[in-house]
Amino acid sequence: MFGSYLGDCPPQNSNDACYVADNGGSGVVVSVTDPDPTGQSCNIGGVTCNYKIWWQTSKSECSEAGGEGYDNGWCLVESDSFNEREPYDIILKADSTHRLEISCTDSLGNSIEDTEEFLVDSTSPETTKTYGNPTFADKGYRWITSQTPITLTAVDKKAGVDKLYYRVTNVGDDLCPEDCSGYEGTGDFIEVDGDNTQFTINDESCHLIEYYSSDKLGNKELNHAQCVIVDNSPPKVTKTIGWPSVEKENTYISQRTPITLICEDSSPHPVGPMSLYYRYRVSDDCKNWSDWREWIDQNSDSKTINKTIYFEEDSCHELQYY
Repeated sequence: MFGSYLGDCPPQNSNDACYVADNGGSGVVVSVTDPDPTGQSCNIGGVTCNYKIWWQTSKSECSEAGGEGYDNGWCLVESDSFNEREPYDIILKADSTHRLEISCTDSLGNSIEDTEEFLVDSTSPETTKTYGNPTFADKGYRWITSQTPITLTAVDKKAGVDKLYYRVTNVGDDLCPEDCSGYEGTGDFIEVDGDNTQFTINDESCHLIEYYSSDKLGNKELNHAQCVIVDNSPPKVTKTIGWPSVEKENTYISQRTPITLICEDSSPHPVGPMSLYYRYRVSDDCKNWSDWREWIDQNSDSKTINKTIYFEEDSCHELQYY
């Protein structure tokens, strides 16, 4: 063998798997000698060999590749002859299973045949990115927090995954979509051995995530690039008390006094939708309180919630909200 290869090479039986890189410079070296049965240089020599390389593919692909023949799922892509004088290099090309057939005959017609299969690999691994919780996606945008795990998983059907590479670049406070081809990453890629890794992003703002993987024969995947918004800031709730009201040691209102709760998820990267929760309890003397009422949930698909509350009971009230 020469060039880049991996596994049981050259294969000795049908269970051996020999992977060969499809790089134009990898293949099999064939050396042929006519053995001397006496040790007295009595071998007749004059060995000539013929070989054929068959490629497992469809008939249409065989025709497009200019195959020399087609037989039951195998395309004859190369055939030639050589003699015993020099080692002969056979380069294996095109991503597929290849069958190498060699037959050699000496001047007396003594012959030998050998058939071996090689898995030629030019296909790179495929890497997928998944987000754990919490995460939220809407209309082409995605938000996460610094606690959200990001997992990269690579799969390679032949030689196997060798390494994963990824890079995370803070590209500012833009409200950036996941498809963010206009951004460019900076810094070195992080190299990870194996077929999976997990990481988080500490700081807020829009981040460009780039990633790819390579297999054990050096086939590299094209770089993937997607953006995500990291948001660790909770919404802000403000409370205003309308008229009529009087501020003393406590705030005095009437049953007509509006109490307004405004919940906003602030810029530069608000998420939405949101939920506002509030509850209250009452007392005749502001000391001995009733049980809390059930939490009331106010939802909104927008990034702002505006809720007005009126208290109907003529008593002391305590309000909680978030």
